[in-house]
Amino acid sequence: RGMSGEGGGLKLESCLREYFKEETLGVEEHFWMCPKCKDVREGMKATKLWKCPDLLIIHLKRFNASSRWKSKIRRKVDFPLVGLDLSPFIHPSAKEGAGPDACYTYDCCGVINHLGGISGGHYVAHVKVTECSEDGKENVFVDGMLGEGAGSW
Repeated sequence: RGMSGEGGGLKLESCLREYFKEETLGVEEHFWMCPKCKDVREGMKATKLWKCPDLLIIHLKRFNASSRWKSKIRRKVDFPLVGLDLSPFIHPSAKEGAGPDACYTYDCCGVINHLGGISGGHYVAHVKVTECSEDGKENVFVDGMLGEGAGSW
């Protein structure tokens, strides 16, 4: 929703740290059983990346839903336009086995925002035009229609 530097929003890096953080599985929850001795033990659960794709797509949960209540999450998320570094989330063994040209850094080339509420709205895409485009301007897509510049929609 917000670009890095605008402020006021939650940083994408904070969202990623929360998603990838280690969790302790306590004995009282009976979440983890040792496969060798079959005893319930305290354990650790972690998610790490093994290999990064050429093109990274991040989808953020923007709606809350329960049996009685539905709402849209309206908190801004600030993200870097260049240099999103995923190296803190790569498994150490994967880093050791990666070649010297392994890259874990991404630049933003597009964002899709939902304008509206829980019962309806529109998705608006902002895409980066490459240096080899004819006019070098930002393109905005609204419901499949191409507009020119951020003010045209």
